[in-house]
Amino acid sequence: MTLLTLFRDRGTALSEPFIMFMRSREAEQLMGDPAAFTLLAQIAYRAKRTNGVCMTSLEPGQALIGDHKSVGLTQKAYRLAKKRLEKYGLATFQGTNKGTIASLQNGLIFEINADNLPENRGQARGKQGASKEAIQGASNNIDENNINSNCYDQNKTPGGQAEGQSKETQGVSDGATNNNKEERIITSSANSAKADSQVSEFFELLKRYPDHRLIQAVFDAIAVTRKSGKVSDSILLAELRYWDQFSVEKVERSILAYIDGCHHLDGKKENYLRGIMRNDNGAAIKGHGQHHGGSRIVS
Repeated sequence: MTLLTLFRDRGTALSEPFIMFMRSREAEQLMGDPAAFTLLAQIAYRAKRTNGVCMTSLEPGQALIGDHKSVGLTQKAYRLAKKRLEKYGLATFQGTNKGTIASLQNGLIFEINADNLPENRGQARGKQGASKEAIQGASNNIDENNINSNCYDQNKTPGGQAEGQSKETQGVSDGATNNNKEERIITSSANSAKADSQVSEFFELLKRYPDHRLIQAVFDAIAVTRKSGKVSDSILLAELRYWDQFSVEKVERSILAYIDGCHHLDGKKENYLRGIMRNDNGAAIKGHGQHHGGSRIVS
């Protein structure tokens, strides 16, 4: 389990707003279209819920997307998934210079509990609802032949081992095996102790920040800049250590400038965020406007 996963599970699970996954026929049918389902889940997860200030000018029920690699989709799969979601009546998309704005059309699959969703995008069933016929049959496109299997027989005797191996030789082999096991146990214990130490330091450094949602948001944004969509524990820990030299207000202000400026979608990594922190003079970052309400991030 990575630090980011542990952070999500331990630090914010009880305090985070939630979205509901509806147990509906439409939901079951959409699961037969994994790419479209994954993309819709990302939109629902990111969608703005309130009418509060947001520098990206999103309305409730809208989300900024475009980082298809972060959810494991190729560019082609992402593009086709968008078309199918529009066909199903679940979402619409609008291109901008900062990325694509996705708008949820209803709550047939995911209910995000948005405040004051615009009338033309009703959350209730039946309002521009998804077509059962449009979604039905999507699972037929799954190609089981694409599943990659690298299995091997663990019980197979290694080739070249003589059946008549002497007991003396076997004893030497067993001794070497036992030594290797002991070394692995020692190494495993050392790695476990190191991991425990990192976890303790990680959560200790987090204590100074009152808004853990904001910290999680920037970690997710940094992950977007990786082709794999993942960021290593060492990077997250290094960033928390680096931020520790600045005031909490400066760190939060800089994070907001980084996220609201969509710099992660431009591929700008954590070093760019560090530059924002170093150059922050206490005012709004040029080109991002004034963020109202302190360090709160709007969802």
